[in-house]
Amino acid sequence: MKALDSAVKFNTEAVETLSERVKALMLDSNKWKDDTDIAIHWLNYTLYNQSNTFTYVRQLEFAILELRTMVKEVLISLEHYDREIVYESNSTRYVKEYS
Repeated sequence: MKALDSAVKFNTEAVETLSERVKALMLDSNKWKDDTDIAIHWLNYTLYNQSNTFTYVRQLEFAILELRTMVKEVLISLEHYDREIVYESNSTRYVKEYS
C-alpha cells in the first residue's frame, strides 16, 4: 500500500508539473500569437500607407509632366507668334521675323 501511495503521489506531481509546463507554453504561444498579430497589422497598415503615398507621388509626377507639356506648348506658340508678327500698313502685309 505504501508503494502504491508513493506511485500515485509521484504520478500526481508529474501531472501537475506537466500541466504547469503546458500552461506556460500556451501562455507563451498566446503572447507570440498576439505579438505576431500586432506585427502583421502594423505591416498591413504600413503597406497600405506606402501604397497611398506611392499613388499620390505618381499622380503628382503625371501632373508635373502635363504642366511641363503645356508650358512647352505655350512657349512654342509664343515663339511662332514672335516670328510671325504681321503689320498691316496701306493694305500691305509685312512679316517681321526675330532671330
